[in-house]
Order: sequence, then C-alpha cells, then structure tokens
Amino acid sequence: MESHVRELTSEILTAHVTASKPATHSELPFVQGELKQLLKERNRARKLWRFTRHPQHKTELNRLQNTIKRKVELYRQQVWEDHLTSLDTEDGSLWGTAKAFRKKAAPISALNGPNGTALSDTNKTDLIANSLESQFKLNDIQNPHKDEIITNIVHAYLTTNANNTDPLPPALPSE
Repeated sequence: MESHVRELTSEILTAHVTASKPATHSELPFVQGELKQLLKERNRARKLWRFTRHPQHKTELNRLQNTIKRKVELYRQQVWEDHLTSLDTEDGSLWGTAKAFRKKAAPISALNGPNGTALSDTNKTDLIANSLESQFKLNDIQNPHKDEIITNIVHAYLTTNANNTDPLPPALPSE
C-alpha cells in the first residue's frame, strides 16, 4: 500500500511539473544591488527636500536622480547588447528581431463623421468635440407641460406615502 501511495504521489508531482510554467521573477537582479540602495537614498532625499525646501537638499536629490538615470540607461544598454548577442539564425530569433525593425507602424485610422472622413488631426479633434457636444446636451422636451406633470406626480407620491410607512421622526438635538 505504501509503495502505491509513493508511486501515485510521484506521478502527480511529475505531472504538475510538466504541466506548469516555471515561475519568473519580475524583479530584475540589477535592482537588488547598487540601484536599490540608490533608490532608497533618492526617496529619502526627496522626503527631506519636500520637508525643508533647502537648495542643498534639492541639489543632492538632483544628483541622485541623475545617477539613477545613468545607471538605468547603462543597464538597459547591457540588456539590449545581451539580447543582440543571443540572437541566432537557427531558432529564427535573428529574423524575428529584424522583421520587427523593418515593419512600419500602422498609422492611426481616419474617423468617419457626418461631414465625411476626418484625416487630419484638427479635423479629428473637431469631430470628437462635436460628438461629445451632441452627447452631453440637454434633452429636447416636446411637451412644455412635461415638467409640471412630473412635478405633480412626484408631489402626489410624496404626499400619499405609497409605501405605507411612517415618516421618520425628526432628529433630536441629543442624537
């Protein structure tokens, strides 16, 4: 019996391993080291500058922000270089990356409106503005006595107390 339980457990675990995707860590290893410490220092310097508004603290904050910006740019450049060196013609990754660079971005399509097709940016903004203006205007009331009818219905409802409930007593000053 014990052997069957062990065998079943091992089969379940192997099925789980083969069917599951490996977990990927979203936090980059570069952030763990020097950059993480710089981010903490920058946040501390920002908090200090916001509290004091002293020019020296602002200078320190700017220095830390520029340092972080340079380190992040170096890291991105290194990642890009690693990606380029890992490209291979055998698995098609080189051709996929080249295709992505050759492919032109699709232009934003034209908008169709009541006055025709809007192609330029100014025509598109006018079309969107007109659409929003028509959507957010007061409704046309065909019957001028409609307001009076609605007011009478609401007044009658409130006076007859259709729910058969007693109105709430007024609040006392002690409450």
